[in-house]
Amino acid sequence: MKKKILLIPCLAMMLSGCNQVIDYLIPDPVEESAAPEEEKKEEVSETKEVSLHPDEVTEYDKKAITSLINQDLKQKYGKGNYVTVKEEEIVFEKKDSVITARGNYTYSENGVRDTVPFEYQYQDNNVEYVNMNAEAGDGVDPVDTPNPKPDLSGQTPNKVYDFSCASGIQITTGHTGSGEVLVRIMDTDGKEVKEVVNKSGEFNDTTNVELDGGQYQIWITATDGNWSLYYSSY
Repeated sequence: MKKKILLIPCLAMMLSGCNQVIDYLIPDPVEESAAPEEEKKEEVSETKEVSLHPDEVTEYDKKAITSLINQDLKQKYGKGNYVTVKEEEIVFEKKDSVITARGNYTYSENGVRDTVPFEYQYQDNNVEYVNMNAEAGDGVDPVDTPNPKPDLSGQTPNKVYDFSCASGIQITTGHTGSGEVLVRIMDTDGKEVKEVVNKSGEFNDTTNVELDGGQYQIWITATDGNWSLYYSSY
């Protein structure tokens, strides 16, 4: 800051030969313009983007979770074998930073299209999302399975049922016990057309499978427990 001294003649004191001295400061124009810029920089540095909202699903959350779900489906079925899930088709909920996403996905297998409900849960770690339970009854394999189920596809089925249909079949499978159950629809050449059930523990499920009209077989293989199977073709 430069200090200026200005001498102004005082009319009241002119006869005595005196001068009035006014001492004041003139702000330096460079320093004055620099001050607001420094304050502006401080304000910008203190502004941070925060994507973590413990109980609120943000648009960022929705887009990120939708992308992760489609990546999981692509890994299981391959590109072109499933219908991409859209953000607006998913129901999102968030509590204590855990996001639950529910909806349905459609996939094609051996020319047969099927729609399956899904439920994913992700832990929101501020931009990064951790998949908590990819299985959750959604028909999508979990990333890590501590105790993988045995492959029953190579075992001799416990029972084989022949049936014919015009456009599909409804199958109800029940099971009690801790063993595994595999139910498949096979063609007359013994090739798999559709895997209907591949589960363990106690359950009672009904599944509708769309098929081309013709002759087929139902193969059921179980490792333990009691099972039941009912079907109705149409």
